[in-house]
Amino acid sequence: MSLAQLKAILDVMRDMPENIPDEPTVRALLNQSMVAGVDASIGVIKRSDSWIKVLPYLKNAINDIPETLNDEIYGQFLIVAESFWPNFISSVAKSNRKKTHIMKILTRLVEEVRNATN
Repeated sequence: MSLAQLKAILDVMRDMPENIPDEPTVRALLNQSMVAGVDASIGVIKRSDSWIKVLPYLKNAINDIPETLNDEIYGQFLIVAESFWPNFISSVAKSNRKKTHIMKILTRLVEEVRNATN
């Protein structure tokens, strides 16, 4: 698949907001994640129903995109996140510590998708 196909998949996900937490919940989750650490956060994400449901679609979309375009993949995820939580994303952008933490999580999640066997 291509970046355009990844964007199309993310657009479909964006149209299903019933499974998306609200902004205060996401803010609290980031705070918990920063205390627990990236590894613990990745573990929680990978055990979630949402991850299990979306992983095959993400794998299908991301697998054919060269790793040199990972920054574009991260950008697509951040665009979707901003559509759900604009104030949250704006506040994170002001904190180097939070930006670094979120980018570590995004990097690991894209690696997890690329390495997934199912």
